[in-house]
Amino acid sequence: MNWNFSPRILIQGIDQDCAQEYLQQFDGHRKDIVAGITDQNLDFTFDGIPVFSLITDAFTEGAATPSASEKEMTTSLIFSHPYLVLNAVYEAITAQIKQIVIYSESVPPLDLFKIYQKAKLKDVKILGTSQGGILIPEEYYCGLNYGNIFQKGNIAMINYADQIIAVTIAQYLQKFDLGFSKVINVGNNLLSQIDWDLWLKMLDEDKNTEVILINLGEISTKETKNLATSIEKISKPVIIYLLDKNHLKSKINNNKAKVISDQIFNNLYTANSSELIKEYLQNSKGIITEDYQAISELLISQ
Repeated sequence: MNWNFSPRILIQGIDQDCAQEYLQQFDGHRKDIVAGITDQNLDFTFDGIPVFSLITDAFTEGAATPSASEKEMTTSLIFSHPYLVLNAVYEAITAQIKQIVIYSESVPPLDLFKIYQKAKLKDVKILGTSQGGILIPEEYYCGLNYGNIFQKGNIAMINYADQIIAVTIAQYLQKFDLGFSKVINVGNNLLSQIDWDLWLKMLDEDKNTEVILINLGEISTKETKNLATSIEKISKPVIIYLLDKNHLKSKINNNKAKVISDQIFNNLYTANSSELIKEYLQNSKGIITEDYQAISELLISQ
């Protein structure tokens, strides 16, 4: 199972501020957006993108035609309010959309559980939550902000952290004329279920990728072990950057509300220290560094 990079993207929650900020960055790629679905603002409009209240309305009014494969919506990019994400995912799955990228943050834990359960049942790929996104520089953009920062090259980057980390590293690597084949932001939610096998296998088979860079922020024991197992299954070199909070900003403070249950579940998924992460990953084939300034040298040497 691989990712379909056909540019037929649906935006759910297009009336949210974060969606509008995202779309303002990509004037040249709005043609990739098939339609937008609002959360609540029925009178909302966005220049150049047909906007509807429901996905079924988009099909009915001709924005997309399920029976015509060349016009199918391949991916839904969700910016909906956290409490509306579950319904948005269910609506997308009902519409036979097989790829869902969730940018929304602070999704309630029980809703997350239901999302992953439904996606597994319906064979739907989920990327996110909490700033999920994926891009191929100059070709395909879905959920990653500041896409113009990522120049083309042979490095694939998986970012398990805030998107600003990926952007900062991309800017730093420009000094060494290093660019990217693909960039995947899997989000920064300790409760997210990451399909490491899917992403690493895809990058291992990608002819344009020579080395894989993985940025790790706060990550649970379960995900660390899953990552180590997946790394052992691929042949391409892997560089693992453990975020050094003293030298690179690893978190963005925001004022979005966190429900009490969110905090309870996060205590059950306590993030590992960098020393513990290194202990879990030291027997994998990945080369580990905590110094972002060492990343360029490690990438060039592969």
